[in-house]
Amino acid sequence: MQLDDYKEGVKLYNAQNASDQFIKTHFVIRLKEYKKIWRAIASTNKEVPEQNYLIQGVRGAGKTTLLRRLAIELAQSDVLNTWLLPVTFKEEEYGISSLFTLWERVAEELEEHYHDQFAGLLDGLDAIAGQDPDPKAAIQLLSDRLKKQDKRVVLFIDNLVELFENFNRKETEILREVLTTNPYFRLIGGSAVSLEAFYDHQAPFYQFFEVINLAGLDKPDTEALLRALASHSGEREEQRLLAILEQEPQRIESIRRLTGGIPRTLVILFNILMEGANGQTYALLEETIDRTTPLYKHRMDDLAPQQKPIVNAIALHWDAISAKEIAEKTRLPSKNISAQLSQLEKNWVIEKIKTDSKNNLYRIKERFFNIWYLMRYGRRRDKNRVLWLTRFMEVWCVGDELKQRSQTFLAQLTGPCHPLATLTFANALLCSDQLEHTDKQQILEKTQQYLSGAGHTALSKELIDITDVEGDKNKQILIEWLRSDEPADMTKAVKKAVSALSVSSILQIAIAKDEEIKSSKLLSLAEALQDRDSVAGLTVKGFAYFNPDQAADAEMVFRQIADREPENMRAAIGLHWVYQDSARWDKALSALQAAQSELQSSFPGYYHKNIGEIFYQLDEYDLSEQHFLSALDAGEPVLHRLGCLNMHKANFSQAIDYFEQYLSNEKNREIYTMLALCHYLQADAKNKFTALQCARQIIENSSPCESIGLLILIQLWNNLFQEATQAMDALLSQNDGLDNSDESLLTDLFVAFLAKGQTNLVERWFEQYELKERFKPIYYALMTLMQDKYPNEVLKMGEELKETVDEVLAQIEDWSEKYA
Repeated sequence: MQLDDYKEGVKLYNAQNASDQFIKTHFVIRLKEYKKIWRAIASTNKEVPEQNYLIQGVRGAGKTTLLRRLAIELAQSDVLNTWLLPVTFKEEEYGISSLFTLWERVAEELEEHYHDQFAGLLDGLDAIAGQDPDPKAAIQLLSDRLKKQDKRVVLFIDNLVELFENFNRKETEILREVLTTNPYFRLIGGSAVSLEAFYDHQAPFYQFFEVINLAGLDKPDTEALLRALASHSGEREEQRLLAILEQEPQRIESIRRLTGGIPRTLVILFNILMEGANGQTYALLEETIDRTTPLYKHRMDDLAPQQKPIVNAIALHWDAISAKEIAEKTRLPSKNISAQLSQLEKNWVIEKIKTDSKNNLYRIKERFFNIWYLMRYGRRRDKNRVLWLTRFMEVWCVGDELKQRSQTFLAQLTGPCHPLATLTFANALLCSDQLEHTDKQQILEKTQQYLSGAGHTALSKELIDITDVEGDKNKQILIEWLRSDEPADMTKAVKKAVSALSVSSILQIAIAKDEEIKSSKLLSLAEALQDRDSVAGLTVKGFAYFNPDQAADAEMVFRQIADREPENMRAAIGLHWVYQDSARWDKALSALQAAQSELQSSFPGYYHKNIGEIFYQLDEYDLSEQHFLSALDAGEPVLHRLGCLNMHKANFSQAIDYFEQYLSNEKNREIYTMLALCHYLQADAKNKFTALQCARQIIENSSPCESIGLLILIQLWNNLFQEATQAMDALLSQNDGLDNSDESLLTDLFVAFLAKGQTNLVERWFEQYELKERFKPIYYALMTLMQDKYPNEVLKMGEELKETVDEVLAQIEDWSEKYA
């Protein structure tokens, strides 16, 4: 293949810089979408306005190439190009800041490409521009010239949504009017983000465009693109693809899933693999990453505070990851993560991969964004930083083929190479499970020699430590065995992995709160560790017993460790879990304090959070608050506990502040309940509507009966009598009223209704639900308030009830003043 042809080949993901002929020859995917839009263009009626289209898809999905292909076909159509003219905008149009400047760009393109018919058009626009350019005047001028020449225009505009952001409301209304009523202009746009105005029924472009969604490539399109790439790369790759299609067609699906079916990602990975250390594609990759950095950084900045660490964990992992693994990496509560994952999926940031169990997997939806993130934020010597390339190598190459490619790579190092491409390719090879340790050692040594000799000593230090890679492999073997349903006896491979791992690595895996790990396996592991490190063996054994049925066994084992090593951190944690589950708070406190020094040094957040919780349970609120604040400083999510603590201390303003901080990161029904209750108890009239909003959030996110009592009280505070009455009717009607445990709630509600003067309403409920005997003090308080109507009823009250009834009447008076 000629060098010029090769350069065209790697521009498959940079369509604006490829020639028209190259685009036509190699347009092998998105044919269905192309044919649909082309049929619409080919059947254009010059007398009436036509349907406008918006092509949506993630970056690299093929929007720009599809727009280019349509524009080229129109320009070269002998049937249409005499009267229907394509006007193609650049991918980034920084000069367009208003609707008037949009028409200026149209005029520039018409005058440049069709000068004989549109000469002087720009001068005409300049003449009418003035200080406040009128887009309607520009449209009229262009329409008149198009009418005179009997021409029509199709505007091909990429990044359309970003362009629309430059227009104000009036300008978008004008543009919609033009595209709806003016037959001289038709718009076919592309966008990597959703056009919010399309879904907002109050916006000018509500349901205006026919939207073409470019999803990930299906299997036939993936195969077609790979055929085009292989043909560009020579006979060897064509034969390799043919062998895959005939012998292992499932690998095509693996490639499709690895790349998310995004053409740009697939092309980049393929070409980097073909080139090795030469780095022409790598240079273009760097250029593309530089261009997308502002966009992708903006995407990260727009995420909610709690979403950022979740996206970080998913992106750095590259492969799909479970919610549980995300919780371990982010140290965020699992219930918080689930809500954020749903929102991230809704916003196209991640995608959910369903499994045959309830534990779904998640990964970054746009695979090129994931590559960008790894290259920008991955730790230099972290194997995950090049995992995107390693995975592609392992799918494309089988058997000895990857070893052969590694030898080709080493041969390239004798000549000039691209330094960063060399580092990336070498690290990807070092991370592969398909190469032997001796092969990796050779790659490491030769690459170090090349980079150091070429003056790139700093880069040579970023080569991955293969002992770390092998360690990760051994960890995975142990984890898979612990989770499997295989017999508890260790296999040869597991024994080998355990002997190669450090004791600290084994303990880290064994004591993780992983529900899939089998207790019987932990006992086998404990036995295997006993001769090597008896305390470590006991530690694993203790955690194997950690379930409600064997709590006594766990306590005994952890006590053995603590007797030998009083400050042993893991024994302290184990004993704390045992004592906490049985509410033995004094013992839980003593267990953690015994290892205070080591815990504060290694896990300060964990230590202070749990000590704070113990003091909270012991009603030592000041001490609890001190430790919770220390835990907060250490990054622990304890805002809700600080809120509850201050609520117990009747420090409602501070509690409200903590709860609002929590809700700014994550919406949670229980926290809305606490916040609404704080506002209610604080009884500040200026916040009663805020309390109502919080209470409504509770009902919207729960079953109707939950927290209904609090909602009714707050509705009455806001004088919403009809809503409160309906809610109370529903509450009383369930199961013929509520059971005895709810008498206190109903008493509070009756007091509130009576405080608001609703005596007839309360009387109706007492008659309808026969509540007199159940709530005698409330009944006689009601009769006291209705003495004009029932003058003799109060006389029936026994003397023993008088003091209680007086207390109820005082409560009614107090509520009336407090929640006026």
